[in-house]
Amino acid sequence: MRSVHSVPLAALIVGACAGAPQPSLSPTPDTVALDLALSYTEEFEGSGKTSIAPSQHLAIVDYKSRLVINPSREFLQALATTERDILPALADFEQMRINSTAGLVKAATEYVENATAAIRAVEAAGPADQLAPSQVEELQERIGKQAELGLALITPVRIAAEAEARMLHGDDEDAVVAAVDRMTVPIFQNASGQDVILNVPVFAEFLARQIKFASRRARVDAEIANVAGTARFRMRAWLRRPGKEPVAVSIQNYDDIHSFDAPKRPRIAFRMTEREQRRLEQGSAVARDAAQLVRDLRNRRSALRLGLPELQSSVEGTLEGLTDLVLDSVPTRLTTTLLDATQTAKSALDSLTARYSDLQQLEAFIGGLNQGLASIKAGIDGLRSAAADPSPAALLQFSVAVPHTVSGALTLIVDYSSQIPVNLQRLDTLAVVLADMVTEEAAAVRSAVERELSETKGALRSLADQMSRYATLVQALQELFSRNQAIAVADELDASNVDPRVRTLDLDAVVPGTVFLNATPADRGDALEVRAELVALDDTGQEETLQEARRMFRVERLGLTSDFSAHLIFVNRFGTGDSDQSDASFEPAPSASWTLHHRIRSTNLWSFFDPGIGVNTAALDFDDDNFQIGVGMHVTLFNDLLTYGVGYNLNADSDNWYHYFGVEVLQALETVGSAFGGLLKGGGGG
Repeated sequence: MRSVHSVPLAALIVGACAGAPQPSLSPTPDTVALDLALSYTEEFEGSGKTSIAPSQHLAIVDYKSRLVINPSREFLQALATTERDILPALADFEQMRINSTAGLVKAATEYVENATAAIRAVEAAGPADQLAPSQVEELQERIGKQAELGLALITPVRIAAEAEARMLHGDDEDAVVAAVDRMTVPIFQNASGQDVILNVPVFAEFLARQIKFASRRARVDAEIANVAGTARFRMRAWLRRPGKEPVAVSIQNYDDIHSFDAPKRPRIAFRMTEREQRRLEQGSAVARDAAQLVRDLRNRRSALRLGLPELQSSVEGTLEGLTDLVLDSVPTRLTTTLLDATQTAKSALDSLTARYSDLQQLEAFIGGLNQGLASIKAGIDGLRSAAADPSPAALLQFSVAVPHTVSGALTLIVDYSSQIPVNLQRLDTLAVVLADMVTEEAAAVRSAVERELSETKGALRSLADQMSRYATLVQALQELFSRNQAIAVADELDASNVDPRVRTLDLDAVVPGTVFLNATPADRGDALEVRAELVALDDTGQEETLQEARRMFRVERLGLTSDFSAHLIFVNRFGTGDSDQSDASFEPAPSASWTLHHRIRSTNLWSFFDPGIGVNTAALDFDDDNFQIGVGMHVTLFNDLLTYGVGYNLNADSDNWYHYFGVEVLQALETVGSAFGGLLKGGGGG
């Protein structure tokens, strides 16, 4: 990445005249990226619109709005030039002269503007003898400021003159000083040699010479950039939906992807869309299984509760047996194998040394053999250390690590033995003997571990049979965690897989692009991803990515909206009936809810808590033998994650009123699963 001279040089002068310390088109790796070339505006169903802050992460967009993306053509061109490094570097003196020209133009502009204002003030004031005191003071102030501005010109003039002189005379200091005096002294003297604030004609000639140099260099850079600049620009967008593959959506002017013929759900609806119906059915099934699981855990006579002590005892026995293996049996057996292998190797080597004089080959073999045997011993020492914490994870790692450690050492031994000439048949025999010994011991270790695990496997299989009663809940858990593991491992879309319907535009043809969210299946809970790419062709004709910017938006239904959701609620009856029975207090039950929300764009506490109010129907179990229906009113928090309400049992004979609290199990699982996936992603990235 090169410095500011890579940007078209005219931008430097324009920036200085505008009062900017440096042009904003000067991209650096640390502070400027392609994101700065893009601005976003959301347009609504009517005529309203709002700008989205560049730094706002996961900005909210309404599901019926239009998202307009405005790329800056000038910024893209400057960024492409910088990224491709296609402009020749400026010499230090050239850089100094161009920078000084920018400062010189700025100072001269201030001087001319003040002088013009002073002249107009004098013309408007009339004869000097008719000036009011206030007008006299104003003129004196302007004349004084003019003198100050004239003095302020001295520094930029001398800097520009020095830069020009050094381009002519290099490091010859005497020549540089003489040239600077020759160029600058006439600027502050009149034709008679008297000192003046500014000799305007001489200064104008000097300034024109500096600007001409900068302009000439800028034209050269522009010609080079036009010839060599093959950079192009494209934008793509996807809808990301929980548990689904990303869906490509159209950005107007940037692709030929057809809009979806998807009618939008009204903000307030009493009928569910197919998507909502599927989610409600899944959520209800998960809540039903979760309610059954809670009942079984609370019931001391349930098969689940009765099987837990057996499982605990079996696991404890297995841990004890595996601990003995790690601490005593396996290290002893492997140590014996190591000693036997060492003795066998020494005997064979003694015999070989006596028969052959080529000790160099034998030394290579001895080194490899020792390395392999040392690896086995190091594995044993490591396993002894790991045995200090006989947790299931450590023991499982042990059962996998032993064969790998042994086989890795064996590979070293065999590799080094293969370096010995073929006619040394005794070495091949030795390798076979060592392989048999190590393989046999590794198999024995695995068999011992499997024997210890067999009893626990049976208990775990029994637990799995019990968990089959909660198949939907278990399946939801498996899907959530496996999906988030996959997201953690590969969250990025394949950037090289560009849809053939996507257009890649020349920078001169860059225009705003629009995502019509009202013409996509986007709904609340989805995320809209916009990816912008600055690309170019390399010397081989292959496309390379110069810069890439990604922006994520959270799709929301704003205003007064309604939602359907499924909850696992815990019901407690009012009155003196079943509420006195501990086993009937806060009984779990599946339920379905319809909730009203008023959602706003701001990020204040209201949006954080996202309160709602609505109605609820529940499948109750006040009596053991009868299925009952309850209806109630509730309030919710956190996007219906938590709910509390009061209801009435339509089928009970007495004590019909109840209150309840609940949780949307599916959303809770997704929240935990997303957090788990984030941890996996963070860990993988470290």
